[in-house]
Amino acid sequence: MNRPNILLITADQHNAGILGCYGNPVVQTPNLDGLARRGVRFRHAYTPFPVCSPARTSIMTGMWAHHHEAVHNINMGRPVPGLAGDTPIVTDMLREAGYTTALIGKKHMMMEGVPAMGFDHELLVEGKCQFTANNAPDAYRQYLYAKGYGEEWRTWESVEYQRDFWVTSPFPEEDYSDTFIGRHAIDYVQRAQDPFFLWLSFCSPHNTWDPPVPYNALYDPATIPMPNRRYGELDHKPAAQKDWARSVFPTGPGNTPELGREGLSPSSPGWGVFSAPDDPYGRISDGKLRGMLAAYYATVTLVDKQVGLVLDTLAATGQLDNTLIVYTSDHGDYLGNNWLYYKREFLYDSLTRVPMICSWPGHVPEGGTSDSLVSLVDLAPTFTSAATAPGNEAFDGRDLLQGATENDGGFRDAVFSERRQSNMIRTHEWKLVEYTSGEAELYDMIQDPGEHENLYGRPEVQSLTHDLSQRLAEWRACS
Repeated sequence: MNRPNILLITADQHNAGILGCYGNPVVQTPNLDGLARRGVRFRHAYTPFPVCSPARTSIMTGMWAHHHEAVHNINMGRPVPGLAGDTPIVTDMLREAGYTTALIGKKHMMMEGVPAMGFDHELLVEGKCQFTANNAPDAYRQYLYAKGYGEEWRTWESVEYQRDFWVTSPFPEEDYSDTFIGRHAIDYVQRAQDPFFLWLSFCSPHNTWDPPVPYNALYDPATIPMPNRRYGELDHKPAAQKDWARSVFPTGPGNTPELGREGLSPSSPGWGVFSAPDDPYGRISDGKLRGMLAAYYATVTLVDKQVGLVLDTLAATGQLDNTLIVYTSDHGDYLGNNWLYYKREFLYDSLTRVPMICSWPGHVPEGGTSDSLVSLVDLAPTFTSAATAPGNEAFDGRDLLQGATENDGGFRDAVFSERRQSNMIRTHEWKLVEYTSGEAELYDMIQDPGEHENLYGRPEVQSLTHDLSQRLAEWRACS
């Protein structure tokens, strides 16, 4: 049987709007745009849980997070439960079907008693070195130390980053984390025996936003489009959103050190929550925001270059046409949209919607665009189906390739996402988000795709809100 190789490429925290093939007029992503021309671009792909570890675990299991129960981030030695060791995972299913399996890059998840999680080969680059489970040096840090570097990788603690929200990487491009990942992926593809499953997991564009030379100067901040937001919109939304907008950390939530390595203290300008203005609409100046976004764009372009080099290697080795390729992300980033930054429990499309590009010549239409509502939980059943491997009756997802052609709502009429304090249902027309606080948001996604006007509580949508809320409750209760 001529089973395909499977290449899953993920970027970390990639907002779907920052891609040329998704309509961004500035960002340079020629290789991902080319991949979209070879296959199908899904316009409505969503993460089941917009946090790294839970989303990645959903990829491995094909389950919603409240089913696999790994709903915490694995971060810097924090004692949190991982995936239960007896949970069926896609790598084991593919290995049973004769595939060799590999992960190169960021893993950021764990399985009780099963360190490798079904991967025959692992080369770990756990974020920009700040996300290891036990703080032991991963492959990338070992590489840096071997080259004589110290701890320059702690860029999020620098005065420059705290002040400007971005910084130029202290490493040249060849020693940058995503270049390191791409280089090892090329080596793996050159040596791999068919059929293989490779999860190529880049660390960018997740903060710290620290593009190396020459990417640090690739984009003129003045050309960067401003976020999608309106003055006053937070006044009609859950109170916690306004608090988050006025108290965002410049390093990102959960990563602010007690004291910066250069002596930056909580009373220093730019520290974050301690210096936030009372006005949530003025937390970051337009100039500083454009500079931060320019750095984000730059790391996206760097990842795009590495994707192109890997695809070139597949072509040179004659494997490209027999490889199912999926590009996606674990979740997005607010990036200033709706006056929010990084990620939190507010389930806007800038956070929950992810890029999803699928290519497999002869099996996926070329140059297609799908409006099907799809999710990261659909990846595991897609891979087992393509590999003719035994699937799992516990899958919550379904074969993504069916959604490549079913644009009339036949694939799925609603998709879901969750966090510990919020739950979302998204149909083609509406989005309802309910919070454990009792607050809620309802948006008309046709008339108001930017999610500015919260319609929740209005009499004219009372019946609709009831129906969506009931469906959301049924989804949460489903075992």
